[in-house]
Amino acid sequence: MFRYTATIMEAAVDYVLTSTVPGVKWPGIPSPDGAALLAVHHQLEQSQWWPREKLEARQFDQLREILAHAAQTVPFHRERLIAAGIDPARAIAPAAFARLPLLTRREIQTQGVALQSSALPPGHGRLVEHLTSGSIGEPLRVFGTQVDSMFWLAQTLRDHLWHRRDFSGTLCAIRSRVNDSDRLGWGPATDALFVTG
Repeated sequence: MFRYTATIMEAAVDYVLTSTVPGVKWPGIPSPDGAALLAVHHQLEQSQWWPREKLEARQFDQLREILAHAAQTVPFHRERLIAAGIDPARAIAPAAFARLPLLTRREIQTQGVALQSSALPPGHGRLVEHLTSGSIGEPLRVFGTQVDSMFWLAQTLRDHLWHRRDFSGTLCAIRSRVNDSDRLGWGPATDALFVTG
């Protein structure tokens, strides 16, 4: 708990968590979304100090869950797992995982429906579409879930805190395929937790 508290306080300097409870300014009580984001961030902050073996064991335990779901619901990945000799019902060794070929940009573009799950995992929320700008002339369209988005937000929050960014400042982001706009706040990774510029 100490590292987490220190990280937030060092990074945010004079800022405290935004409280959603009237009359409570400090310690702040975040919204349910903000609390979930902090919970994921806290686990990432703690696990970075684990011994390599412990971290790898947790990662491969999670990987087994992902691959079991893919084997059941994603035709493209089912075929790849079989070809690599991986049975997600059993423990997966790093050497076995290394046999899986990397997914290429071309495969993402051409396989379409074969890369989509026929059933979202329970509790993962709705489907979320992600589009790339196609910086090399080949845009990508991929899908995730609300849980996937939560992990993205936790990593973004982690980046802000690691770099000790001053949340009172203005953040400028250059994006493609969006309408010109000025908006309050830095986005969902920080706005559920802090007052930002």
